[in-house]
Amino acid sequence: MRVGRTASANLNTGTFGTPVWSKMGRISSPKRTQGRSANARTYRDAKNKKNVVGMREYGYTFTYVLKNLGDTDAIMVLLQASFDTESVLDVAILDKAAATGAKGIRGPFVVTQLDLSEDDEDAVTAEVTIVEVEDTTIGECDNYTVA
Repeated sequence: MRVGRTASANLNTGTFGTPVWSKMGRISSPKRTQGRSANARTYRDAKNKKNVVGMREYGYTFTYVLKNLGDTDAIMVLLQASFDTESVLDVAILDKAAATGAKGIRGPFVVTQLDLSEDDEDAVTAEVTIVEVEDTTIGECDNYTVA
């Protein structure tokens, strides 16, 4: 049986052709959104409205539990940089750890939401939203299998 905790979210710290996957192991409750827009079309000869289906759209939200405050949490540094400078992250969301045969999707994403929560008696967390963007080196979000 597949359970959520066996899936993995990964950032590529290598090149596109030779990825080095860094697991984002400190995330919880990841939610993948995927959808297609649909626009209604009407015309005189039709008895019913017709819909034109648009392009696929991917996004993810998750909670990231910071390891340390400051610049010592390498994953948080990358997430913050993506939010601050719109730097593109090469992300793979896979059905298991990033090893040969793992399957999922891979694509270019940018952090668009990064809300910090610093409750008195709890870990510091970030609510993160990433969305697919266009990038000339990473290609569009698509199915991916780790080679």
